Amino acid sequence: MKTLREYTHTHTHTHTHTHTSNFNKKIILALIISIIIIFIFFIMQRNGLIEKATRIIRGEEERQEEKAELFSYIVYDNKDEENTKVLITVNSESGIEYIQCPNGNKINGNGKQKVGLDYGVKKDEKVLFKIKEIDKQEQEEEICVTEEMIEKIAVQINILTDVKGYAAFNFEKNLDIEGYNKYYYKIGTNNTWVEGTEFFMFDYDVIQNKYVNDDDTITIYAKIVNNANGNEVIASRNIDVIDEVEEEGEIESESLIKAINQENLKTGKYKIKIKDKENTEYNVKLYNIVGDTEIPINTFPGVEEDVGTANGYAQNMIILKVNGNLTV
Repeated sequence: MKTLREYTHTHTHTHTHTHTSNFNKKIILALIISIIIIFIFFIMQRNGLIEKATRIIRGEEERQEEKAELFSYIVYDNKDEENTKVLITVNSESGIEYIQCPNGNKINGNGKQKVGLDYGVKKDEKVLFKIKEIDKQEQEEEICVTEEMIEKIAVQINILTDVKGYAAFNFEKNLDIEGYNKYYYKIGTNNTWVEGTEFFMFDYDVIQNKYVNDDDTITIYAKIVNNANGNEVIASRNIDVIDEVEEEGEIESESLIKAINQENLKTGKYKIKIKDKENTEYNVKLYNIVGDTEIPINTFPGVEEDVGTANGYAQNMIILKVNGNLTV
């Protein structure tokens, strides 16, 4: 039989052994957790995740520059459609080994990350460039200068107003090259260039001046010019023309206003005689517009014969009749 002292001693020894075993397990577990934390920290630091997390905690937005395209180009002079001049830019993070042009010429990139070059191409003709980046396979890039492409990246022609018999336009520059600061437009292939960024046309004048194409459209041209070197970028757009009847006739009325207020008057030329007033008549060119209309303040209806000069008066009085709301 064990005495009380012996029992107590035995119980105490057993408790001490159990406590030491649990303590060792906690140390091992703590070491494992520490190793895992250190490993995770190392991975995060290597991938830059800690820096990103710090920015997020501080409320700072991370800004990353957009990666530049490998191959891009813009037209900077297309006066000669057989030799349209384009500015080509090649970007490569790994460095450019060479660029091979369609004519066979090979340009050594010398490991540069950005190379720019001028090249002449024929409008609407597809040509291929070959680009070799360092430690990468050769790539092919195509150039094809079309009218749609020129309008998209160089000169954009916008229709501001388009109602029966009348249309207003403007154009804006998309070309991101300094020096292009003169703007011109013209209506029809054989017409002369006029400086400005906003213009208009009446179908009647277009037909009268025989600017209409064979497919019953009218071609609108816009261009921007670099005065320093004479380069220019020209864009064009075809617009449908309403084939209105060219009305001509004589009207006798008590007043000019009453004559114009007649509902059946169409766009055209009229000789309006005023009753009871001898030798009082007006040669009138009437533009009859149906629908709400916005007209730029610098609008000048009519053609050359309708404008007075230093040597003579205008041949016609211009009257604009709008059947709708008019905003100038």
